[in-house]
Amino acid sequence: MLLRGRGTSSARSATRQPRVRPEAPLRPLKERAGGFWPAPGNGSPLPGQRAGAGTRATSERQARARRVGGTALGGTPLKSPGLPERFFSASGSEFRGEWFRRRTRAARQNGGAQRPLPVARAAKKDAQKSRQEKVKEHKEKPLPRRRPLMSKPVDDVYLTWLYRRPSYGLEQAVGMLKRFQELDFTHPKQFVYINVFLDMALHKKKKVDPFSSGVALPHRFTDEVNKVLVFTENEQEAEAAREHGAAIVGGVELIKWILEDEIQADFYVAVPAIIPKLIPLRNKLRKKYPSTKRNSLGSDIPRMVQFFRECHEYSVEDESVIKTRIARLDMPTEHIIANLKTIVQDICTFKPSNFDPIVQRLVIRSSTSEGLLLNLDGILPQVEKAEEKEEEDAADEDQQKPAQESVST
Repeated sequence: MLLRGRGTSSARSATRQPRVRPEAPLRPLKERAGGFWPAPGNGSPLPGQRAGAGTRATSERQARARRVGGTALGGTPLKSPGLPERFFSASGSEFRGEWFRRRTRAARQNGGAQRPLPVARAAKKDAQKSRQEKVKEHKEKPLPRRRPLMSKPVDDVYLTWLYRRPSYGLEQAVGMLKRFQELDFTHPKQFVYINVFLDMALHKKKKVDPFSSGVALPHRFTDEVNKVLVFTENEQEAEAAREHGAAIVGGVELIKWILEDEIQADFYVAVPAIIPKLIPLRNKLRKKYPSTKRNSLGSDIPRMVQFFRECHEYSVEDESVIKTRIARLDMPTEHIIANLKTIVQDICTFKPSNFDPIVQRLVIRSSTSEGLLLNLDGILPQVEKAEEKEEEDAADEDQQKPAQESVST
């Protein structure tokens, strides 16, 4: 008998694989967090697949996953991340119920709150230990010893942060600014500025509100004239205001134009008779609203107009700093010093004299030079010293009275 095929029956039987009994249909896999998990159901086919198809492919896929070591299609692990190995079977595809029982028991003991995973609990303990160690090291570590600042440098070139900032007298500082201009070949008529650093503190948490003011300097350094508006309904007062240089004079009819920004001025002056009719302008003008505190409300219109046309205005910036110009560098030194003292004395009036001086630091500079720290001795008004003398005199009188009474007896 002639045999057909690749080999004999013995060879065929030797290479033949044993027939595998078909397994029960497996439930289709559904992608979830941490891997592919069986979807709920009783072996229903996938969408678009006829009944009975894919059984062998599913079983081969599961067998291949077991051989590889618990991985599904594409090498995605079946195990949930962050869980210990003892919670899984040897194949890695079956999840034990021990973890669920333990979590449920912990939730009951904690009143419904599940306690964290062992891995997270260990990480939390490590973080607490490291934080405690850092705090302990910070307490035990000695503070770095800072080198005390030296007063005066010996050489012309030195590191500024190793020495205290030098302070100069007023005349010396003005002379240095003039010398800087000559060495730098800058404009000789540049402006001179001052930066005044203020102490606004009062009782406890109270403090001085930021303010703005105008002062008449003894020596003018610019030809600019401020624009003054006068509110009055009296024809004689209006004529006097125009004669003394008021830019705009009028009554209630100006309110509409001011609210619409058709009319603007540097200062607003009014007489007491018209002030009740100007209430709509209070929010618009704010600090420029006429008031007796700013000397912009009164009956002496010629004096007020002349003062505000030539006065120098300054205001507080950043809640505690005043930056303003006071003179030109080509002016005589005496004129620059007089203007500076006038402004500083006006600033000191905004804080009661029984507190610390409102001026903490004073820096003078020109448009092109560095700032020079001034020594405040001789610049601040001597109000505090006069009060101290009065208190000492009163104490001496109290001591003398008992002595006189004893002599008389």
